[in-house]
Amino acid sequence: MVLHKQYYFLIYNASVIYWKNIRPFLKPGSLYFLIPSLSQIVSALNHPDEEDKDWTAELMIELLECFLDASRMEEAITFSSTAATFIEENAPSRYKDLFSIMVIFENVTDNLNFLLDANRMPEKLQEPGREIELDCLECDCEVQALGPKIETYTKSVVEAQLNVTQKLDLILNRAIRLRDPNIIQAVCTTQWNICLPLLQHNLQHHVRKPLLAIAEVLEKIDSMLILLRCQVHMEIARIEEKADRVETAMKHLEKAINLDNNGQYHEYLKMAFHRLSLNTMLYKSLERLEDQASLMIEQAKKGTANDSVRKKRSLLVNAGLALAPEAFQVVLDSENEAKVPPSKHKDQVSYLCAKAEHHAKNIEKADGHLKRLGHENEKERIRLWSEIAKTARKQSVWDVCRAACRFCLLYDDNQVIKVSKRKKGKS
Repeated sequence: MVLHKQYYFLIYNASVIYWKNIRPFLKPGSLYFLIPSLSQIVSALNHPDEEDKDWTAELMIELLECFLDASRMEEAITFSSTAATFIEENAPSRYKDLFSIMVIFENVTDNLNFLLDANRMPEKLQEPGREIELDCLECDCEVQALGPKIETYTKSVVEAQLNVTQKLDLILNRAIRLRDPNIIQAVCTTQWNICLPLLQHNLQHHVRKPLLAIAEVLEKIDSMLILLRCQVHMEIARIEEKADRVETAMKHLEKAINLDNNGQYHEYLKMAFHRLSLNTMLYKSLERLEDQASLMIEQAKKGTANDSVRKKRSLLVNAGLALAPEAFQVVLDSENEAKVPPSKHKDQVSYLCAKAEHHAKNIEKADGHLKRLGHENEKERIRLWSEIAKTARKQSVWDVCRAACRFCLLYDDNQVIKVSKRKKGKS
């Protein structure tokens, strides 16, 4: 059917409405759903009478990403040639966007020579954000120049990295004034990569401000960098929790949960949010033994250096008793010499023999713990046992640490699915 050119505006309007409605799918893993419909839109817009060539070019680039997301490389290579020709002739400012996609996806490098041909590249690309992008590259190069020194965490190296984050804060403000979402995302990604080495427990408070700025601006522009936004909120939650701003930390965890579309961090986020929610119920009685143990572990963690070892030990022991009321105290007593039954013979060898028998007998109690308990809440329980062990080790409560480790080892039979760990990767 031949459409009269006076009705072409209807196609354009339909494409704009279409674009607004497909935003939930504009993320990795979902883009391939758009291939049939977006192909039709691009085909309909690609005619001589269409005035907004830049809009058509933008949709072409998005369609190319859809092909790549679906690993349909042959179609991607064929379409990239068509898109490159159209963009060169009608929207040269979009050329660098197309080129960046081709560089990122190495599987389509057969087409790179076509794109790198100097004669085909537009002579002038007057991009207002180009200077900002170059500034980001300079900041990245400045940190990369530190090389292996980054891993030493010396004062001078950390200060150099923090200076770069401050520069990027100013660059981000410039990008916000420019109101170009792509430039804003480029600055945020650079800032995140610079902040990664500084997310150590003793340094993370220094990057709270830049991370908050990233989270806020990406939320404002409704960025499709879903994974990055999720990771940023996770790290902010950690920082806020360490500073005892529990409610703020929970808000960021909620945002991270809503952004975790692929469920990559589901287990971690679920447990972290539940653990923090327990801190808001200090004056309520907790029915679940796991919740009681979790709350006591958190109280032990917050103990000050002036607290006595006896006080710290008491909280950790009670946490262990909540998880294994029939076995934990028995395992602890295996190291208590006062609990060793008296021997008929008073010589040293007899005493050591009685001590060894007492230890072996008490340890056997732990072996039957899982049989009595079953497989209920396995993931949560192994995490709690490991938290008791780590907290006890940090606070030098060694007998509790060893006992908790024994209960951890009960789950080390390759039958328990490991709880997802937080993975922080460069974007």
